[in-house]
Amino acid sequence: MGVATDAISTGKPMSKLNIAISPCPNDIFIFGHLIAGKIDWKGPELVFSFMDIQALNKAILASESTYELIKCSYAVIPEVVDRYNIFKVGAALGMGVGPLLVGLPDHPLSEKRVVYIPGYDTTAYRLFRRFGPKHLEVKELRYDLMMGQLQRNPDSVGVIIHESRFTYATQGLKLFLDLGQAWEEATQLPLPLGGPMVSKSLSDELVLDLEKAVQKSLQRAWQDRQSIEALLKFHAQELDMKVMAAHIQLYVNDYSLNLGSEGERAIQTLIKGS
Repeated sequence: MGVATDAISTGKPMSKLNIAISPCPNDIFIFGHLIAGKIDWKGPELVFSFMDIQALNKAILASESTYELIKCSYAVIPEVVDRYNIFKVGAALGMGVGPLLVGLPDHPLSEKRVVYIPGYDTTAYRLFRRFGPKHLEVKELRYDLMMGQLQRNPDSVGVIIHESRFTYATQGLKLFLDLGQAWEEATQLPLPLGGPMVSKSLSDELVLDLEKAVQKSLQRAWQDRQSIEALLKFHAQELDMKVMAAHIQLYVNDYSLNLGSEGERAIQTLIKGS
C-alpha cells in the first residue's frame, strides 16, 4: 500500500484519497497504522495532511476543499452537509471530554475581561456561547498558543482543548467552568467534539471499505500501541508519554470505533442547538 504524508492535492483523482486530520494523539492513534502502511488497503493511495482543528474547519468550509476525508468540529456540519456525510469511525465523542474554561486565579471570573477561543468554528466556541459568561470579549487564538497567553494575562480566560486539559493546573491555571459537564447536565448525552467527514463524491462501497480500514487501524492500535509510539511522539504537542496516554484514553473510545445511534443523536442535538 502506498501512503504519502503531508501532501496536498489540487484535484480529486480517484487514484488518491486526500485525508486531513489533526496531529493530536487521538487522531494519530486512530489512523496511525494506516499512516504507517500497516493495514492492508487495496484502494486508492491514501495521502495524509495534518493541521490544527481550526485550520481543518477552514479547509472543509472552503468550497474548493480537496479532501475526500477530513476531520472537523461537529459544529460546522450544517455548513458542509451538502458536500459531506458524517464518517462513522474516528470520532472524538464521549463523557467527560469537554473543553475547559481556565485562567490565572488572580481574579474571579466576573472580573475577567477577555476569553480566548481556539476558533470561531469549533465545537468549543459553540459550547462557550451556550454555557459561558456573556460579558467577556472574545478573541481567537490557536490552541497551542493559549496556555502561554493565559499565563501572561491575569484578566483573561481561555477555552482549552486537547492535551491542555491535563497540564493546565501544573502551569498555575484555575478551572472556572467545565463546558462539557454543562453540556452533559443539559442534554444527558455524550459530548460530540469532532470527527471525520467524508465526501459525497465517493461511492458507498469505497466509504464502507475506508470505514473498515480505519476500524482495523484503531483495533490494531489498541492491541499494539508500542508500534506507533514514535509516530505519536513525532506529531504530539506534549511529548510526555503519560500525557499522551491520558489523552488517548479520554478521547478514543467505543464511539471512535463506531458512532452508533447514541453518537449520531448527540451530534444532531449539538447542531440543532437544542
